[in-house]
Amino acid sequence: MPPASPIWAHFNKLGHVAGFQQARAQCKYCNYEVNAAANKCIAHLKTCSSASITVLQGFFGPDFQPKIKQRNNSYLPTEQNSINIITVKRPISRSQPSINNFVNRISSAEQDECELLFVQAVYRCGLFLSLSELEPIKILFQKLHPCFKLPSRKALSTTLLDDVYDNTKNEMNELINSANNICLISDGWSNMMQEHWTNYIITTPRPVFFSAHQTGEIKQTGENIAADIDNVISQIDHSKLAAIITDNASSMKKA
Repeated sequence: MPPASPIWAHFNKLGHVAGFQQARAQCKYCNYEVNAAANKCIAHLKTCSSASITVLQGFFGPDFQPKIKQRNNSYLPTEQNSINIITVKRPISRSQPSINNFVNRISSAEQDECELLFVQAVYRCGLFLSLSELEPIKILFQKLHPCFKLPSRKALSTTLLDDVYDNTKNEMNELINSANNICLISDGWSNMMQEHWTNYIITTPRPVFFSAHQTGEIKQTGENIAADIDNVISQIDHSKLAAIITDNASSMKKA
């Protein structure tokens, strides 16, 4: 009969236990149960965290270096077999985005440009000047650009209106001055209040609205119409004037 393994000095044989087909053995140091096989018991003893270093080196030899088994089945080094942990410091990337990149902002130039586009839309489309004070319009522009400030009704009817008028007039004069030849077109009409108006258009050949005024109580005789046309011609470079076109009214023909 072969001699008994020395491993049994560290385990208690439990025999057959309910629920297990093979006989069981229990570690004397941590009460852990394994199959009652010498190789199974030896494997457990190597990693038993409750067995002393004296017991382990007495069984496996004086050069044995035990490892402590953790609950997550990973192993920590002992003091005799320590591992140096090196911390690597990564340089901070200089290309990291600044928080300013995520802040919604608008420059004064952008504010002026957006404001000009808004007021031009109001004037050209004949919209009411209180449009910017309507709550749905405020919500719309708040979604489009939270930093854009809508102009007030007062600004739409005063300073901004004057600015757009001056800019439009300057553009008109530049277009007329750059033309080689121009044509003056005049037409008279009455509005719903039976007020008579006369308007003037200059073609460069691109048509440009030049002016319109109410004649009031002045009779539309040939002489009065001719004087009115002379007044308009005096405001432009008459050397470029190639033709004058009117409607077929008798007073216009006489002028």
